[in-house]
Amino acid sequence: MNPVITGGAGRYEAAAIVAVLQRLLDEEEAALAVLPRRPEPRAWVRAGMSQPFGRFTPPVLPESR
Repeated sequence: MNPVITGGAGRYEAAAIVAVLQRLLDEEEAALAVLPRRPEPRAWVRAGMSQPFGRFTPPVLPESR
């Protein structure tokens, strides 16, 4: 990508704008490369789930906000 900066921006202003745009594009590309996490059920749903027999399950912790 080679964006053209117009409107009277000097070399340094144009370089700063391009650096910000490139950073945003890099972050977006990195975010798309990661598989989405499986959502965890809310605390009240986990509290109602049956516990597996013979296996330790940690207590249900309150949700962080």
